[in-house]
Amino acid sequence: MYELIHTTKRIFALFGKKEKSKILYLQFFILLMTLGELVAIASILPFINIATNPSLIQENIFLSNIYNKLNFSDLNFTILMGIGIIIILFLSSLNSVYTSWRLFNLSSQINASLTTRLYKNFINKDWLYHTQTTSAKIIYSIISEC
Repeated sequence: MYELIHTTKRIFALFGKKEKSKILYLQFFILLMTLGELVAIASILPFINIATNPSLIQENIFLSNIYNKLNFSDLNFTILMGIGIIIILFLSSLNSVYTSWRLFNLSSQINASLTTRLYKNFINKDWLYHTQTTSAKIIYSIISEC
């Protein structure tokens, strides 16, 4: 456990302040994505129960209040619930796509940043280092370390 925390701290130290804030911002969206998927999946079973047995609407206080206020028939209320679940699934999927896109962009930016910093490090080495090391080894080091 200690090694994991130590390695994570070392990796996090490689990032700049802006990259760290982007990572934390993205963590928030990953949490929202997880909660959205959980709600979307958890809403399917109650809908199936209501669709197969509409009398369950009256047994649930929350659904009963909505049902009585909207004054729908059982079929219309079930259709309304189905549309609501489709909207929840759509919004959850939309959030997942957005979060995945942001995650991809951030990983690409971090890769470009680290590669550039590593390349500058090799370029700024003294002349003697470059005479003793082939360019193939330098390129291999840049590619394999990023």
